[in-house]
Order: sequence, then structure tokens, then C-alpha cells
Amino acid sequence: MGADSPDQDRSDYESWTPNGKISPSCLLGKKVTYVRRKRSAVCFNGEEFEKKTSIERCECTEEDWECDVGFERSGDGPCLPSNGAEIDYTPPESCATESSYVYSSIFNKL
Repeated sequence: MGADSPDQDRSDYESWTPNGKISPSCLLGKKVTYVRRKRSAVCFNGEEFEKKTSIERCECTEEDWECDVGFERSGDGPCLPSNGAEIDYTPPESCATESSYVYSSIFNKL
């Protein structure tokens, strides 16, 4: 049995979904299921073999975001400044009225 019937007892193929830490079947807002050759299978996939996948959208979680530079996560909590200071978006005093300054968004989406 081939890739068209994965997960059957006699099939050389199985379905596989990468796991997230928070949501076991969702990673980066998607649940992607791949059909892959079983480790015990002795068959060979040629260059023309098309890998089958299915994609479902799911809700994003904290796991889909990383802390920006200068911030760190304590356990499963939110991103906080590494130095323990409070978050302050006030422009620096040296910032002229016509100029701009850079501030952190605290998070980066993976």
C-alpha cells in the first residue's frame, strides 16, 4: 500500500504532524499533516514522488511569538525587560522634534 493510504496496517506510509509545546497539534498558527514513509519501510521514493500535506489554520498562541532583544520570558508568562525596568515608550530627551527614535515591540512573530 502506498502514500494514498497512510496509517493502514500494511501501508509503508504514515501521517505525521509536528507538535507545538502549548497546542499539541498546532504550530505557528497552522496544523500541517504530512504523509511520510515509515522508518521501518524498505521502499524507495523516486525524484518524481509528490509529498502529500494538508494544512488547517488554528488560533495563534504565546508559542507563536518570541521576545524581542532586551526582553525575556519568565516561564510561560509574558515578555518583560531583561533588566527588570518598566516598559517606557517616552521619546528620549535628546530626540529632536523633527527626528524619530526606535522602540521595541516586545514581541516578534515567528
